Amino acid sequence: ESFLKAKNVVIAVGGRPVYPDVEGAKENCITSDDVFTLKSPPGKSLIVGGSYVALETAGFLRGLGFDVTVMLRSIPLRGFDREIAKLIVQNMEARGVKFLRRCLPSGFRKDDGNVKVTWKDKDHTHDFSCKKDKFFTACPIICLFPAGLKTNCSFEKFIQGASHSEAFKTVMLAVGRRPVTDALNLSNAGVEVNTENGKLVGHDGESTNVNGIYAIGDVLDGRQELTPVAAQAGRLLADRVFGKDPSAKMDYSAVPTTVFTPLEYGCVGMSEEEAFGKFGEDNIEVYHAFYKPLEFYLPKIDAKQCYLKIITGREKPGKVLGLHFLGPNAGEVVQGFGVAMKAGLTKAILDRSVGIHPTNAEELVKPLVTKRSGADPALDENQELLEHEVDLQKLYLPYNDLPTSQYTKFKFFRDVASGEILELEEEFVAVHGSATNSTSLQREPAPVKKNVRGSVNNLPFWPGGFDNDLNSFLDVALKTEESKGANLDTLEPGELDSVAPGLAEGLNFYGPESLVSAGIRTHNKKDKKGRALGDNAQFDLTKLLADGDHPDWCFDDITKLGKEGKPAGTAKLKGMCA
Repeated sequence: ESFLKAKNVVIAVGGRPVYPDVEGAKENCITSDDVFTLKSPPGKSLIVGGSYVALETAGFLRGLGFDVTVMLRSIPLRGFDREIAKLIVQNMEARGVKFLRRCLPSGFRKDDGNVKVTWKDKDHTHDFSCKKDKFFTACPIICLFPAGLKTNCSFEKFIQGASHSEAFKTVMLAVGRRPVTDALNLSNAGVEVNTENGKLVGHDGESTNVNGIYAIGDVLDGRQELTPVAAQAGRLLADRVFGKDPSAKMDYSAVPTTVFTPLEYGCVGMSEEEAFGKFGEDNIEVYHAFYKPLEFYLPKIDAKQCYLKIITGREKPGKVLGLHFLGPNAGEVVQGFGVAMKAGLTKAILDRSVGIHPTNAEELVKPLVTKRSGADPALDENQELLEHEVDLQKLYLPYNDLPTSQYTKFKFFRDVASGEILELEEEFVAVHGSATNSTSLQREPAPVKKNVRGSVNNLPFWPGGFDNDLNSFLDVALKTEESKGANLDTLEPGELDSVAPGLAEGLNFYGPESLVSAGIRTHNKKDKKGRALGDNAQFDLTKLLADGDHPDWCFDDITKLGKEGKPAGTAKLKGMCA
């Protein structure tokens, strides 16, 4: 037995995996400390737990081709952003990892070289039974009666569901870790310990309540259980204690970290839930986007879960409170942003930053939509619809009096390797108005190659393609009307629907012989009012404009037919009509 005396003592014994109080757990299961020392392939594996250790292990075992199942007692990745955690599980399921949700193991036993696991479903119903008590003792839930009396209560009595069992080659337990402090007899020195988890309570950084005794790493209560955090805290503690930098202290806020699941998750700062809880939802802005990594294009890898989120204060310039990135090499992406957050990163700074193209990290400096806006986070700034102001004057006047709106087309810029559309521009094409790009009432007909039949000299006209087989067309139309309950004995071809959606009236096909196709004349039928096809009628194209479409314009005699059937009137401004 040896004794050591020192002015300063640092406790950094770390933690070890814990075993649940379940029959056969220690005898038949392994922990994360054992998974890398297996002497044979794990085979069909069950991972019990929802921590990052559990999901990381399940991910790489599945990547090696093994059958993997994860058993969750409650939620995965507790303490991380809930939305991201759900996407990670979705991605792992898509890769073949199976999940048993809300299940509790009840036994592990050897069975012909395998481990027979028995578990029960856990119902969502909780039974909170509260009893009035004069004194309040420690309890996870504080029950408040109308009188405001604190009570002692029993918490989470789960109603057990059906029992199940299955055999696995390997069962790994990842249900938590506990610091190795029980054998240190810290109470003899008066060191304050959290009896719930065995961790040392910190005071002013790594100091304990006893002068000269410090704690770093996993044994320090309320701090991140991360190796880099412990290493940095140890360096700063040495600087502070031995006089190199008496002010050196570890900043435990905004510590970047990464969960190395198949689709990596890097984050720094607060989750969305933490930010809402601390500052209120009305004071927080959440920017987010889905994206597709460049390396996913050629192999056609599904990118449904590639997602990022930036959480800021709502007041300008928008201090960044949390940053979350789900995608390839997330750790590499987030490291630099962690440094920036230490320096006071704001959304305004991000908006003024230039991204490195083509990288995944550049997605974080692109314009992002906010959750508050309700806009689709899958659309970036190059995919949003371009809006145009409608100029009704150019739509209704003849093109030779006032030019129609210019014709435009999109010019795309693509990545030469993947073909991905990187950006686009709208180009204006100088052409005169025609049936292909104008709704002017006196537009020119389109070229023949555009399959537009007829011209402004014989209005209206049958659409191209019906002239040769008009009877068949009408037969189909009549059968359609019959299916709606129409009486075919009284229904005439001229009484079919002729009003297009959005118009007040349709075209009247009872017109001069020169304006009626030969195909219609062969029917030689009359309508209910006795009007024969080809009898006198008059076209009034202005009535096709629904009431209120353009009250500032009127048309004077535009429907009168002049020589050779050409419109004799011209459009005039309101007030100039006779």
